[in-house]
Amino acid sequence: MTRIGKDEYYMKIANVVALRSTCIRHQFGCVIVKNDQIISTGYNGAVKGGRHCIDSECIRDKLNISSGTKIEICNAVHSEQNALLQAGKDAYGGTLYVNGTPCILCSKMIINAGIKRVVIPIGDDYPDRNGIDLLNELRIDIGYSYHSVYNDAVSAIRNVIKDDLFDSESFDNDKREDIVKILKSYF
Repeated sequence: MTRIGKDEYYMKIANVVALRSTCIRHQFGCVIVKNDQIISTGYNGAVKGGRHCIDSECIRDKLNISSGTKIEICNAVHSEQNALLQAGKDAYGGTLYVNGTPCILCSKMIINAGIKRVVIPIGDDYPDRNGIDLLNELRIDIGYSYHSVYNDAVSAIRNVIKDDLFDSESFDNDKREDIVKILKSYF
């Protein structure tokens, strides 16, 4: 068995935290880590005492508002915001792991909280890139890790390689070599 790296480890935890989300559209989870200790976690959902979308309806769906726009319409607090509020001043100098790209508002809060590094999933398709652009502009280190779907795929591929399941006679030898070459470049 191969031991996973720290970024993948904390991103997996962010994905588990996201399971607490009460948003119908997106389930986001966030973990703030400092000195290799989890300082806080957060997920997206209604404000304290507010109505959860999973219990009623999503106002953004009802008004046909596309993702990444008019965030002020929703009463939800983002995962990054919840984690930063829970961490308070302890977030300063930490690393924030989130299983989606931070919006512009969350990026502003991340910067002002003194977060030094933000890790997001590879291939995230959040339409509003303004948050990432701001983090880059202010030289916040951005790291990339596998999304939960990728984590599961990586684990499965590792098991396939370990168990030598590519040794089937019906599997084209050239294809096997190409796949192994690609996989080795990632690991």
